[in-house]
Formats: sequence, structure tokens, C-alpha cells
Amino acid sequence: MNSSWPKHMFAEKHYPETLQPAELDTYLAKGWYRMGQTIFTTHFLCFGEQFYSAIWVRLHLDSYVLRKSLRKLVNRNDKLFSTEFGSVTLSREKENLYLRYKSLFPRRTGLQPQRRPARRRRK
Repeated sequence: MNSSWPKHMFAEKHYPETLQPAELDTYLAKGWYRMGQTIFTTHFLCFGEQFYSAIWVRLHLDSYVLRKSLRKLVNRNDKLFSTEFGSVTLSREKENLYLRYKSLFPRRTGLQPQRRPARRRRK
């Protein structure tokens, strides 16, 4: 990693092909985040044509306690959903779903999903 990074950059994204644990630790210690295969940092996010300040939160999960409203939400969701753990099974349907999701986030400088072109209607 480059030790001469600017101290006040607005946004930067890296797409490492490989990343050693120590390298990831260095990025995270400098305030970077990981999403998928992307390592990024930003001070602003753009949704549509609006810019918003980014507020990134890191929690120490081993000592974090949910507030009452979140505990209620978790309890309500536990009644509606179940969680299952098992071996990975791939199918054409799952692969197609992943490809649809992946197409929303091309390797671009912005952090927003790519907009789909408007469809032309037949007359």
C-alpha cells in the first residue's frame, strides 16, 4: 500500500485481485471499508443527484448491546423468518440472480448503482 495517501481525500476505491490479511487490517485501520471485492473510503455518497455526508460506524460486536427497539424488531423478525446453515449449492437460478445483482454495481468511480436506460415502447 502507498504510505503517501492524501489525508483529506473525498473518495477512493481499490479493486485488489488478492489481499493479504495484514493488508486488509491496514486498510481498515485507516478507516477504509470492504464491500464485496471493493475496498473504499469516501466522505460523500451520491444517490440520484443528491450528495450526502457519509457516516461510517464500526461497532465492537462482542460488547454491543441492542437497544430495546432493535431487540423488539429482532424478536418480531425471528417469528417471520428462519435462518439455515448448510453446504453451498449452486444452481443456474442462483447464478442468474447473482449476475443480475452484480450488474447493478459496475467498477466505476461512483458508489451508486448504474441506472438502467429507459425502455422504448412500441407504437
